[in-house]
Amino acid sequence: MVHPLRISTTSDGTHGSGAAYTVGVTVVGTPGSAGAYTEINLVENAATLYYYCSAHAGMGGQLNTAAGTYSDLQQESDLVFDDWIPLENNAYVGRSFQFKAVLSTDHVDQTPLVDQLGAILQFERRTENSATIASGTASNGKAVTFANAFYTDGNTKVTVGITAFGLASGDYYVMSEPTRTGFTITFKNGSSVIDRNFQYTAIGYGTEQT
Repeated sequence: MVHPLRISTTSDGTHGSGAAYTVGVTVVGTPGSAGAYTEINLVENAATLYYYCSAHAGMGGQLNTAAGTYSDLQQESDLVFDDWIPLENNAYVGRSFQFKAVLSTDHVDQTPLVDQLGAILQFERRTENSATIASGTASNGKAVTFANAFYTDGNTKVTVGITAFGLASGDYYVMSEPTRTGFTITFKNGSSVIDRNFQYTAIGYGTEQT
């Protein structure tokens, strides 16, 4: 028995008086044959979709995609990607990523079905250590730029530790909140700006590729 996988905007597809959804859907081979698969690339703001068996009623369900906004993703159709490669436990570098799952079966009476499918990406943690820097006596402080910008968002920040040298009694420093590209630091004693040497250690995720 073969169960051809199809997509529709109607629950149970053609069995529920709906039609097959074809935008971004590619069917390769004959369902039930070795190497056959269905590839689905959802477009932004796609309608609620349902998967169903085109040969049998009552075998489908709703396709659920992760909630979120796509404003930070490029959606242009002219994006060019390298060849598909199998995912392994490894580090990958890129500006944009596409994912697909290829399902196959060795039995003509079986068609793989997927209830949920996703990918979890983790940025590699990175530490940047500086040489010794003189803070100077500028009233607006010493602006420090990281050698390579970090990745930041609402939940991902850069942390910076300072090692100061030659501090006298009453010396202290004021540092701005680090951004993806750097921070500003000012050494003071009372209300006076003073010059002190320091080093920093910045810890964050990602490296800007230029």
